[in-house]
Order: sequence, then structure tokens, then C-alpha cells
Amino acid sequence: MKKKTKKRRGKKRVSKRLSHSLKIKREKRKFVRFLLIVIVLLTGLFVAILYSDDVVNYVSDFWYSSNSFHDFESNEVGSFPEGFRGTKWEGTKVIEWENSSESYGNVAEVMDRDGRGVEFALRFKKAQEGVVEFDIYADGSERINIDICQTDDEYDTDDDVCIRIDPDDAVFVKDRVGNLVEVSPFSRDTWYHFKIEFNLDSWKLWINDVHMGKFNDFNYEDSPNYFCNLYFATYIFRNKFYVDNVRIDVIQTI
Repeated sequence: MKKKTKKRRGKKRVSKRLSHSLKIKREKRKFVRFLLIVIVLLTGLFVAILYSDDVVNYVSDFWYSSNSFHDFESNEVGSFPEGFRGTKWEGTKVIEWENSSESYGNVAEVMDRDGRGVEFALRFKKAQEGVVEFDIYADGSERINIDICQTDDEYDTDDDVCIRIDPDDAVFVKDRVGNLVEVSPFSRDTWYHFKIEFNLDSWKLWINDVHMGKFNDFNYEDSPNYFCNLYFATYIFRNKFYVDNVRIDVIQTI
């Protein structure tokens, strides 16, 4: 009887150890699942902060700078440009400029790859006054849209700085009654430097250091409250252009 009792006690001890080991494993699995859920939730919150206009409006002073310069030289070739936003990421990437005779290294390539449009934008602090500069090169023959705008829930150009480029034709701007007015000829396969000085009353444009028209020619249809977004876009299949040396200088924030 004693021997049988010892065997039973030994079996009970082994059973208790196995049960304790299984319990520890279950607790570890529960903790790992909990940790994964937390990571997923935090990632979702972070993405919502970056891409929700309402949230971005609230945190813009923390997330965006007053002054910035982007020449893409520190960006990895083939990657999406650092600091920018886009609706079709696969249509925008950093490339190495092939023409070594020109003073361009890495540049941003923007192309509509599926006919549904591609948008490429840079946010900055909400500003009442500032200066925007960039270089642009058209490789395709279709229209390029350039706006300095707000964080509109619905796209509205009435209170925006609006520039439209028709390669092999001209540069147009939107006047105070909503018409597109030609201000300069434009040819593709050539780099152009644009400079815009804006405030809440009106804006001025230079192309290759030449002032385009009078100061009051380009007033807005509606009065803007601020500007915080430099926006490039094309909506024509396979249309392509390049951007480089983007500079934002905010003079007065709100």
C-alpha cells in the first residue's frame, strides 16, 4: 500500500507541474494578444492624426513647421518624398535626375498612373502671410494644378491661390471673378522657378524672377482665413511632372 501511495503522489506532482506550465503559457499568449491589440490601436490613432483634416487642424502648430526647404537630396531614391502627403503614393517617388548638365540631384516625380489622378502636397503652419517657392518641370503635355490652400473638407478653390500649367502653352492664374488668365508662356522639358508671395488680401507671382502682372490682378473670390497647404496635382492618365527645391517661409501665423 505504501508503494502505491508514493506512485499516486508522484503522479499528482507531475500533473500539478504540467498544469502550472500550461497556465503560464496561456497567460503569455493572452499578454502577447493584448500587446498586439494595443499596437494596432495606437497605429490606427497615429494614422488618424496624420490624415484626418479635423485632427490636423487641431495639432497643426505641433506637427508642421513655419519654414522648410526640400531638395530631396537626403531622401532614398524610389521612396515617397519625406514630409509630403499624397493621395496616390505609388504615383509619386524620389528619383535621381538623369541630366547631369543641370544642377539637380534628387527630385520628386509625380505621375498619374491609373487615370484617377495623383495629388502631392506639403503642409505648413496656418499662415496669414508667407512666401512659397519651387522648381517645376513638365514631362507630359496635360494640365498641372498648383494651389496654395487650406485644409478644406470639400475642395473649394474660391479662396485659394490657383495656378494652372498647360505645357507647351502657358501658365494661367485664377482672377477675382474665377476666370483663368494667361500670364506667361510655358514649355515642357524645361525647369521653371516659381515664387509666390501671399497674404489674406491678395498674392503676387514671379516665374524665373520675372514679376507676372499687377498686384491686384489675382485677388480671391472669397476671403481666406489662412493658408497651410502647397498642393500639386494632375488628373490625366500618364501625365508626369517633376518638383524640386520647395521652400516655405511663413511670415505671419494665425
